[in-house]
Amino acid sequence: MFTYLLRRNRVKCPKCQTENPDSKKFCRNCGNRLALLCPHCSSEYLAGDEFCGECGQKLAEPLDPSRPFSYTPKHLADKILTNRIVQDYADSTLQLATEARLPYYRAIAMFELGWLKMQKGQVEEGIDQIQQGLAAIESMGIRFGIPGYLSYVAEGYGWLGQAERGISLTEESLSFVEKTGERIWEPDLHRVKGELLQSSGRPSDAEASFRKAIEVARRQQARSLELRATLSLARLAPQAGQIQRGPAAPLQNLRLVC
Repeated sequence: MFTYLLRRNRVKCPKCQTENPDSKKFCRNCGNRLALLCPHCSSEYLAGDEFCGECGQKLAEPLDPSRPFSYTPKHLADKILTNRIVQDYADSTLQLATEARLPYYRAIAMFELGWLKMQKGQVEEGIDQIQQGLAAIESMGIRFGIPGYLSYVAEGYGWLGQAERGISLTEESLSFVEKTGERIWEPDLHRVKGELLQSSGRPSDAEASFRKAIEVARRQQARSLELRATLSLARLAPQAGQIQRGPAAPLQNLRLVC
């Protein structure tokens, strides 16, 4: 019993792991708040308590930086975890491909790492890494997948405020699609072009690109790409005023398979 009381009278700071008397509201080592408020009755409780001592309700789990679901809205947590998985995969692939002298897989890893850098705000570095990967696969005579990676670069130019450069790249990529017949990313190229046109103040042209993206995605039965283009068209509506109603009107005719 005495051992239990000694253990219960100490509380560990969730930030620095220092043990503090449970009478303290702040950590004596780092100043972090120890006494928290119950979301049900607003009574104070200590970090580590599972139930409120006043109302008996179960308390939320403490924040854990290694587990984004414990403190982040689900859609953002999904993105954090996805990016973390992609980062680990790309790092491992780059290392193994370099050691085994597999240039194609090394280029693929560079694409993924470049995309991640762009997502983190390191847009110029990300574009440079993707372009290095493109140069590597082109030197091997490989053309598959190039339009998709070029769409990342075009989108990055838009983030840098270089919309016209991005538009030219999407047009070049769409010409490449026509020559090769590789159409898997054709809807997204039209969507990215629409985003760039919208950012350059050409909403009518942007609308035409979004509608083309929806049309191609529906023909391919590419539901996720159709959804992305439809959402882009819906976001365009306030800027364009009253956009033209048609078969691909935003959201109302979206056909998804759940």
